[in-house]
Amino acid sequence: MSGDEDDVVPVKESYYLFGLLKARKLPCECKIYEGIGHGFTRNGKLDPITAFLAQGKILTFFRENLAPKAGADPAKGK
Repeated sequence: MSGDEDDVVPVKESYYLFGLLKARKLPCECKIYEGIGHGFTRNGKLDPITAFLAQGKILTFFRENLAPKAGADPAKGK
């Protein structure tokens, strides 16, 4: 996730990382928010709606990709 107006971490870095992960067939998503700067800001102020929506996408991604699979044995790392 990135904002197209992020002046700390340029949006091209998000595209680059997404390409690397995709090339390695790892779970990944890329969402670029228009008009959003670093830290989910718009015009220098926090954009709470965008931050909230991004947080939901992040949590969903974590649940889908990092949650233990049914029947997995955590002691064996599987």
